Amino acid sequence: MDALTAGELGPDLTWFVLAMRRLEWGYAQLREGECDPRWETSEFDTDVGEVLNDAGANLYYFSVTRSLKSATRCYQAAVLLLKEPYGAIPVENLLRAALLATVKALFILQPNKRKSREARFGHLYHADRSALEYAAFRELKLLGLEVPNDDSKQPQPQVIQESKIIRDVLDDLVAYGNCLCDGRACPQRDIQGFRHRVLLLWWQYSSVSHVNIWHVEKLSRASPSGDGYTTGDLGRAFHDLSWLYTEAVVRFHQRYHLPDKLSPLEPHAARTFR
Repeated sequence: MDALTAGELGPDLTWFVLAMRRLEWGYAQLREGECDPRWETSEFDTDVGEVLNDAGANLYYFSVTRSLKSATRCYQAAVLLLKEPYGAIPVENLLRAALLATVKALFILQPNKRKSREARFGHLYHADRSALEYAAFRELKLLGLEVPNDDSKQPQPQVIQESKIIRDVLDDLVAYGNCLCDGRACPQRDIQGFRHRVLLLWWQYSSVSHVNIWHVEKLSRASPSGDGYTTGDLGRAFHDLSWLYTEAVVRFHQRYHLPDKLSPLEPHAARTFR
């Protein structure tokens, strides 16, 4: 099958066009932030969040910026893959990764109080650390090398409930209420509906990434590698997820005051921040 065509992105290309506009806006804002003289010192902004490691690096700041950059690269890669004859499955896997990176940034930026932001970061960090320690332990065992503990004391990885993190982020957005505009392109016009669509995308993309079970259940057959789409309208998916991405970019810039004024975006970007 040839590369995805405009018609295969969904019945309404408007969604996809708006998504590209939002994503490009987000990329540009992050570039502007990095050019700001305060970027290099923002790591030491203790008002936002500060969790130091033994070397004195601010792990909180590193986690926020790394999540934003990971989301950016995943979205850029997903857009590039749309031009290739590989079907939508790898695109949706990238969108899943982008969604998770975006909500991780929002998860630790959303709370108004610093202690709450740091507590959320601690939840993510300790889970990642336990997973790393478990992996290191199992590697030594597999190689037959000496391990620091016996089997009864081997570290157990903490499980990050990714679905709960996504729900918490979306619930925070819902708490701000609907936007009063009448723009069809504004996801916050019906924030409850937006919440439902994003959660549905997360669950569907998870099924796609796990042996493509979506197709086994829905089509009773394995999906051909060249299928144009899997879980639905890619244009609408890009639209909703791109708006969530702009939310993360705006929150980061406003928390760290980078830059003083965000470039305007029409239509509708990140209208929920307070």
